[in-house]
Amino acid sequence: MRNLPAWAAVVMLLSGGAILGVAGEEPTASPSPASAASPAAAQGAVPPVPNEERLDPRDVACLVDPSALEDLKKQRQALQAKEKEIEGREAELRAREQALIEELKKIQEVRSDIDKVDSARKRENDEKVTKLVETFETMSPKAAAQVLASLDDALAVATIARMATPRLAKVMNVMEPKRSTRLTELLAGVVRVRDIAPGKAYSTASDDAAATTTPGTGIRKGGEKNNDEQNK
Repeated sequence: MRNLPAWAAVVMLLSGGAILGVAGEEPTASPSPASAASPAAAQGAVPPVPNEERLDPRDVACLVDPSALEDLKKQRQALQAKEKEIEGREAELRAREQALIEELKKIQEVRSDIDKVDSARKRENDEKVTKLVETFETMSPKAAAQVLASLDDALAVATIARMATPRLAKVMNVMEPKRSTRLTELLAGVVRVRDIAPGKAYSTASDDAAATTTPGTGIRKGGEKNNDEQNK
């Protein structure tokens, strides 16, 4: 080998190192087809269902039972019909409530109009009575008695109730006895009512006069007949 050229020696050394490297590597086993497919199979497999999560066969049968589904449908329809009925009743109640509110408003308006008319009537009567009193104060007792005798009971009572006592006594003394007695009784009734309810307007004397004597009977409250009937 000493007679070999230098390049030949280099080639031999390289060849020997390659042979030694190949000899030192251990053979590796090729994976089997079964072991290569196992990870993919493991990923696609469905995990087992726990016992507590499994559906009861009876529940499954109920879900697919046509009669059960029909019953549920009927119950839903019944509930919807009930809801519509309740909504209809609520709407009816709201309509009635609104109608009542409108009626109350009308009643209040009528009452207000009545109060206005009543107040105007009272003022008118009050003015009329005031003028009569002023007139009677300037008249002679006999002339005043004749005018009072011709007046309506209510107006006559309201007038004499405002007259001064001395002046009224003179007028009543010259008035016809029956008429004087009648007005005196009515005036006493007005005074009693006024004592019970102070501040009552004289214009309500007609109501007091009507309450004192029962129409058509000549009987006052308490069962006594008035003087007109007694004198007959």
